[in-house]
Amino acid sequence: MYLSLTRFALLVIVACSIATASSAQDNESGHGPDNPNNETSNFLFPAGSPEALPRKTARELSAAVTNAVVTELKAASAFCGRIKQREYVIDCLAYEHARIAAALPNTGEYAAVKEAVAQTAARLERVVRQNPSRTLPTAPIAQGGSKPRRTARALRPVATEALPKAAAEATRIIQESQTVLIRSTENSQERRRQFQRIVSAMDTGTILLRSI
Repeated sequence: MYLSLTRFALLVIVACSIATASSAQDNESGHGPDNPNNETSNFLFPAGSPEALPRKTARELSAAVTNAVVTELKAASAFCGRIKQREYVIDCLAYEHARIAAALPNTGEYAAVKEAVAQTAARLERVVRQNPSRTLPTAPIAQGGSKPRRTARALRPVATEALPKAAAEATRIIQESQTVLIRSTENSQERRRQFQRIVSAMDTGTILLRSI
């Protein structure tokens, strides 16, 4: 009974600390959760609903759709990069990649992007499962600001001692997905031009992982 209560208390403390630390930068700029117009606690950003993406309708190549994918990838890295406890970053990137992939169509010009991003998410999740923390609890994260957001599921932490190795593996996974995506452009110069921008946006994830 005592152990159960202790673990529950730890879960609450960690979850609160993650959310508080994540929104600290927003608070400094006057846009944190203290602002009554930004209710972070009820704002979910679930899989398949990136606000900038035309959900599952982006079948033709266009600068607008590519811009949306680029925006989401960069926002994902920024979101995960604000997490103070770095053990949660890899699963945050996995969650965000899965969320973006779910909003892309199964067919058409962006199907290759969907597959590459979905595979990245699945492989990042595998890294997390293979290096689980035995001390830190799973916990959702929330951030305030002008566009508050909260993960729709709890994030799973990597063991602190395994973090360098796991981050290196996660970096390699994203790089391999970038290579696959470029190869998928075949002989289409326009597809290569559009996909190169998406590949460049994926670099924000590798930069974040190298900072762990």
